[in-house]
Amino acid sequence: MVWNNYQLKILREEYPNPKISLYDICKKIGKTKKAIFHKASRECIHRSKANIDRKYQSKEDVKIIQRRYWIKNKNKIRIRRKLRRNELKKKIVLLLEGECKMCHIKSQYYQIYDFHHNNKDKEENVGTFISRLQEKKAVEEAKKCVLLCSNCHKIEQYKTSSIPAIPI
Repeated sequence: MVWNNYQLKILREEYPNPKISLYDICKKIGKTKKAIFHKASRECIHRSKANIDRKYQSKEDVKIIQRRYWIKNKNKIRIRRKLRRNELKKKIVLLLEGECKMCHIKSQYYQIYDFHHNNKDKEENVGTFISRLQEKKAVEEAKKCVLLCSNCHKIEQYKTSSIPAIPI
């Protein structure tokens, strides 16, 4: 790519100014961002990083771009989110020794475990923090809990409920 004197002059005058967006410089010069970055580095022209340059400045435009990205990639996003949640639950189960405290079953499948609050000082369910991917709060809340398998957790919940027992 050959740069003419006019393009170099605009680059030297406008590139260091963070108030002028790179999008506008691209339009004036007629080059891509990548070409502008490359030429600026070769010419030792530096740009302040205080201003984050966006192609679209208004909030409405950013929302439109994010919505388009979501529509295009929602399945990938959902899969990644589910994997992160599963990893977080696995980490918390291992933190609580990965064993049911009632029947002492130890399984490699961490999905069978539930978090049971013995007392009423819970801030929120551990699962809620996991679904929001709030690791610090989830670990903090899990330390107040007892790790039980699903069957033992149902039995424990039934013992503390006010519903009368119905024999089989």
